[in-house]
Amino acid sequence: MDHKPVLLKETLQYWHGEKGGFYIDATLGSGGHSEALLERDPHARCLGIDRDPQALCLAQEKLKRFGSRMDYFLGNYDEI
Repeated sequence: MDHKPVLLKETLQYWHGEKGGFYIDATLGSGGHSEALLERDPHARCLGIDRDPQALCLAQEKLKRFGSRMDYFLGNYDEI
């Protein structure tokens, strides 16, 4: 079962500021918000951060189709 991102429409409304921008998903989880952002803007790049290694691995698998547009960091958002 796949996790449904919470408040996805609202998040994208405020998060996605300009085409081709660089974004940080500081609580990547299963990658739903990042996935929606990268689908919406084919020129955007994103850094996903999560402290859970299993969640990070699952997100990497889910988002692998975005290739180098998506980067990953195992850690906590307070390390930004």
